[in-house]
This record gives sequence, C-alpha cells and structure tokens, in this order.
Amino acid sequence: MSTIVNDRLFDEIKSLSDDAKEAILNYVLFIKYKDEIMENIKIPNAITEQTFKDTDNGINLIHCKDTSEMFSKLGI
Repeated sequence: MSTIVNDRLFDEIKSLSDDAKEAILNYVLFIKYKDEIMENIKIPNAITEQTFKDTDNGINLIHCKDTSEMFSKLGI
C-alpha cells in the first residue's frame, strides 16, 4: 500500500471515536483471520440441526399462551 494511502487511512481512523476504532479493529481482525474462523464453523451446527428436526416433529417444545409466559419460562 502506498504511503499516501496509509497516511490517509491513519488520519481518518484518528478522527473517529474509540467505539468506531474498536469496530474497525474487530473488522480488520475478522478479515485477517476469516478463513481460519470459517473453517471451524459449520452453519447450521449439529445442535441447530437437531433443534430444527425436533421442532418439525413437535419434540421438546415448550408451549406458551403469550410472550409474557414465554419470557417467564425463559427466566428473562
């Protein structure tokens, strides 16, 4: 990358809030390690696949009359 582009990039980053800088850092790290991260992730994972199967078959469902009851049962 040219020095001009580096300087411009750093100047723009310096002018951002700390939260924005952290978001950019997270994104840069994601880009840097994306292949390593993605090779370890199976979408959907086994638990999610089993949950879909159970739901389709009416297994392991918790019935609620409304959202209030649902949140109560979830402990939220």
